[in-house]
Amino acid sequence: MSRIRHLLKQVGLDVAHGVGAVFYGMFIFTVVILIVIAILALVRYGINLL
Repeated sequence: MSRIRHLLKQVGLDVAHGVGAVFYGMFIFTVVILIVIAILALVRYGINLL
């Protein structure tokens, strides 16, 4: 019985880590896209100003 409980706890931890990794990856992905958009906008407006 305790072995099953331990297994469930381990699976729960793995799932929690997986979900956390996915959210972290999505966050990094969003930040990178925002930075790229900002750089592209700066380049376009910078060229227009010149």
